[in-house]
Amino acid sequence: MQVKYRSFTPALNPRRTKLEVPGWGGERQPRKDGSMEQAWHCLPFSEGARYGIELLYPYENELRVSMSGGKLALDGEFGPPPEGHGGEWPPFRAFGDLYYTYQLSLDLKVEEGWAVRTEPHPRFYTDPTDTTPIAVPALIRRWWPMIFFLVFKSPPEGKTHIFRLGEPFAQILVVPEEATFDLVPMSDEEAAERELQSRRIYQSRTTLSAETEWRSATNTVFDGTYRQSSAPRAKRPNEAADRIHLQPPPLEGRALGKNGARHSSRAPSEGASVIVVVMMVVVMMMIMMMVVMMVIVVVIIVMVVVMVILSHYDRLFFNDRGAALVLSAQNFLSIRNGIQQLGKGASRLQHVDFVDHRRSGRLRSAKEGQR
Repeated sequence: MQVKYRSFTPALNPRRTKLEVPGWGGERQPRKDGSMEQAWHCLPFSEGARYGIELLYPYENELRVSMSGGKLALDGEFGPPPEGHGGEWPPFRAFGDLYYTYQLSLDLKVEEGWAVRTEPHPRFYTDPTDTTPIAVPALIRRWWPMIFFLVFKSPPEGKTHIFRLGEPFAQILVVPEEATFDLVPMSDEEAAERELQSRRIYQSRTTLSAETEWRSATNTVFDGTYRQSSAPRAKRPNEAADRIHLQPPPLEGRALGKNGARHSSRAPSEGASVIVVVMMVVVMMMIMMMVVMMVIVVVIIVMVVVMVILSHYDRLFFNDRGAALVLSAQNFLSIRNGIQQLGKGASRLQHVDFVDHRRSGRLRSAKEGQR
């Protein structure tokens, strides 16, 4: 969820409530024997205190609100209005004798179905001096475009409320616009289940509070049973409250002074930054994987093409050699046949010559006999 804001007071910048230790949240004393109890030692109080949005007094002009003789007095040297301030000056007004108002001029925009609720700042409950202003609870619905002023309860007789620069004076909670719940008694089964849970916690308290028990300076025994039991149920103590992020809107979240000057203020969003970084890392890893896969595919294609080309040339080579061998064999056979024919011709010539020779010999012998 996002809560967007705009302010007509340049220095009035709301922020998530911070538990200040040391400060109004108590002293920095550890949970150990001999320490004095501190408000921040209590986990339910710490979570409740940090659940909202705090408003810090933005002016250097200190204001003291007191009650004397049943009459309300507002004492402060405000002088001329600060540069860029919009609205009435001074911003405080008496509202009868029981209340007084502070012209806040702050607009908070929440999501549909939600509203903002003003209440005293948590330091009111830890302030031993009773000087913390007491903001009167009020529910402002989403459709109302401006919180024009806050109402405060007047201090008791003889007491004084003080507004100092940088000190929180009120807290704002983001709550459902309608309280749509019904208050009904538990059924017997639900009551029995809750009772069983409580007995289990009581019987396991020694284990749950192991190494967390301590005795305060007032001889009060404390342990971390609740703190130890709640740790596995949440990633951090204030996880539910941290889901709300303060953010000025793109155009509305500017403070406009009398002279039209704009003052911007943006609240940090560490969760969004972490998400963006994680998403960028995931995207880079996916891109790298795709590149590697493309390289592998290209290498496979090149290897297939090379194998096809080599096999083609091998067929051509072996075909040419086969044709040459066939031609050579045919030529060899022709030569052999020619030689054989020549040999047969020579034999016939020799035979004829021999016959002729014999014939000529017989003729000569006959002639000689006749003589």
